[in-house]
Amino acid sequence: MNLARVVHSFATLRPRAITFALVAWSTVVSTTEAQTEGRTEPVPLSMGGPAGARIFRPGRWSQVGIEIANPTDEPARLAATFHFRAAPDLHFRRELHLPANARRLTTCNVLTPDLDEREASDRGASPGSYDIECVVTMETPQGTRTLTDYGGALKRTTTVFRNGESITSAMFPDDVLIDTAYPTPYEMLIAARIAAGRTRRTGEFSEPLFPDSLDQLDAVDQILLQGDKAFSHPATVGALRDWLLAGGRLWIMLDRVDESNVRWLLGDQYQCAVVDRVELTEVRMAPALFGSGDYPAVSFERPVPMVRVETRDVETAHRVDGWPASFIRAYGKGRVLFTTVGPEAWVRLYEPNERRPPDADRQAAFVATAALDELSGLLFSPTTEHPFSAEDVGPYLAEQIGYRVVSRTPVALILAIFVLGLIAIGWIRRGFPSSVPVWAAPGLALLAAAPIGFLGFSRQSQVPPTAAVSQVAIVHPDSPWMHVAGSTAFYQREPGEVPVASDRGVLWMPDGHGLEGVNREIAWHDRDAWRWTRLRLPAGVREARYRTSVTLAEPVHVDVTFGPRGVEGSLRGLPIQNASDAVMVVPGGPSLAIAYRQDGSFVGAPGARLAKGEFVAESLINDEQRRRRHLMASMMDRRQTTRFPDRPMLMIWGDPFDRGLDLPSGYQRAGSALYCVPIRFEKPASGAHVALPASFLPYRMIAGPTGRGVATTYQAATGEWVATALASDSWLRAQVPEVVLPIVLSKLVIQLSIHAPSRAVRLAALRDGEIVTLLERANPTGTIQHVVEDADLLRTDPNGGIVLGLLVGESTDAKNRSPLWTVQELHVTAEGDVP
Repeated sequence: MNLARVVHSFATLRPRAITFALVAWSTVVSTTEAQTEGRTEPVPLSMGGPAGARIFRPGRWSQVGIEIANPTDEPARLAATFHFRAAPDLHFRRELHLPANARRLTTCNVLTPDLDEREASDRGASPGSYDIECVVTMETPQGTRTLTDYGGALKRTTTVFRNGESITSAMFPDDVLIDTAYPTPYEMLIAARIAAGRTRRTGEFSEPLFPDSLDQLDAVDQILLQGDKAFSHPATVGALRDWLLAGGRLWIMLDRVDESNVRWLLGDQYQCAVVDRVELTEVRMAPALFGSGDYPAVSFERPVPMVRVETRDVETAHRVDGWPASFIRAYGKGRVLFTTVGPEAWVRLYEPNERRPPDADRQAAFVATAALDELSGLLFSPTTEHPFSAEDVGPYLAEQIGYRVVSRTPVALILAIFVLGLIAIGWIRRGFPSSVPVWAAPGLALLAAAPIGFLGFSRQSQVPPTAAVSQVAIVHPDSPWMHVAGSTAFYQREPGEVPVASDRGVLWMPDGHGLEGVNREIAWHDRDAWRWTRLRLPAGVREARYRTSVTLAEPVHVDVTFGPRGVEGSLRGLPIQNASDAVMVVPGGPSLAIAYRQDGSFVGAPGARLAKGEFVAESLINDEQRRRRHLMASMMDRRQTTRFPDRPMLMIWGDPFDRGLDLPSGYQRAGSALYCVPIRFEKPASGAHVALPASFLPYRMIAGPTGRGVATTYQAATGEWVATALASDSWLRAQVPEVVLPIVLSKLVIQLSIHAPSRAVRLAALRDGEIVTLLERANPTGTIQHVVEDADLLRTDPNGGIVLGLLVGESTDAKNRSPLWTVQELHVTAEGDVP
């Protein structure tokens, strides 16, 4: 008998469920009274149990709960301190003020130790788990006293399960009583996870301890909203929004979530409208993003709910009867998946002889349909990493601080004198052995080391204590919200305590390398307010990474279109101090230097295209621009991993955004921020003349008219040409931006950098299917530019494509019949008029 059929309808238990809840509540109250009866001081009722999503991932923030009752007539100042047994040198403290005759339930953030199984075992942890120890203290006129719990224990130890999954999921509960004889949202989530190759392990938030800050969602990659309960907590809505901006994956069931709450969460980025709600007895799912051809129709005894929605600016993945059944919307670095049909349409029962996963962690009552299988790959992709790698941002921050090794010139001079001295001592000893003492060579070494040590010390003492900041601020257009991923490095000349604090939520955790065995403690006295009470750092540079969100004074608006000067636009609402080195980054295309003015207007001309790996327009650059270029080149190299940027973005360097990190007095501040603004082009006015830079004319290989098939000389995924020794007919199709279609082109400029010795090379186009030679060169090496103004050759196909050919012949070198030829760059720009 199927597991889903064994459990009878929970809806029929509504009266009994309410009765049970009342009995349970009265039991809790009576138990609390019994636990505190006769006590003359506050009593910890629970200490260190899993809270929040109950997911403990190595190296991520999680939450533990603490509940304390104060049966006395006096208020109390309390502190609950937690630490993992496997990491006893790092403590987390939650400070509380408990009124008289009151009871409080709250959480404390804890950082799960980033240890593999072997390291954890060596530190006494059981396989797959960690032990958390907790003590509660109270401030009294006589000093600090440790409280005992209701059982008389001074310390409580709780075991939590270590979650080593690369993708984690959590969901919010719902008040709706569900008939479990049919698939529930929980079972739908489990089926989707298993279809994506994950386990069924899923966290669930519980009231009243819903997340209220970004750090409380640090361990979660994907969240399912199956109802409106999360929206009863405004702080939770803000935390979800920040988490999305930071790269989270949110699944919203529009058939169960009120549309007004979705607008509250996403703001003006939600451009959809509910038309009506229907119930379907037959569902025929049609793919709109993943392929063609409808899936078989499925009939249901009980009607399946569907909300019919009109959408805008989304990617529709599936349709039912022409209406969106699932669609996707980018939000900051994150993504939102909307489904409009009930769970029954997305999962099915296992067939009688269908094979089930052997692993218990991958078994479920239902299996994903083909449609849900397609969505699972998008939904359970890793959250995006920090755009800048730690290996790159560390040296950048160190140079911002000004910490330098001694110059090579004086060191080389001292070493040269030392070597000459050794040679002289050796020569003298050969002729007059007794005239040179045995300590001459060691003494000379000490004499050489002394000035080098002096130079190093003097250079170090010249650098004042400094806090350097590197930030990537990702703006969300048409909203006042901005996500900031940052790194901060402290430099101090002498070892000592660094009393860092903040009251704006940004959580600063320094790199623990080299701090093993050094007791450290971070204390919270409010939701977003914390301070390091014990943080003793050695001399030198110490880095910490953080992420947070910022609410600006007004929404940020960016208007971009194509005009006669190229890309033209304006940016409003984003206060960037000392803006410079603006660039437009286009995935899969060359970057475009932007002329940005302080009033927010900007232009990107077709001739401002930057070479690959270049992100600064000037030919002579200073040290700061060199460091910026290196950071951005590294960011683009890591794009396949970080998935950033995943759309065209305007990027502008400026002063870092102040996040309210309270630094010790005497520290200087340095650093910069890269402001990233996603752009969406508006259609030019009718009759406008537009210039299209090469960044927005991407091309891919196609089969040409010569019958040789699709050439493999160009890789569209990387934007690179492949060196080859074979003759090739490479036909490519350049795509005109959809926003300017239809367009009447008047000019096409082809710029080709090629090295093809001993070969004939032709640039070609098509006229009515016939090959027309545009340019022919023998043994070309270097850059070739050709302008096409023939109207017959400038007609686009119905979808806005232009076909060009690069035809490279056989080698004519009798001695070397197979010399390599390669294309360094091939770019196309265009001009035309929009009807």
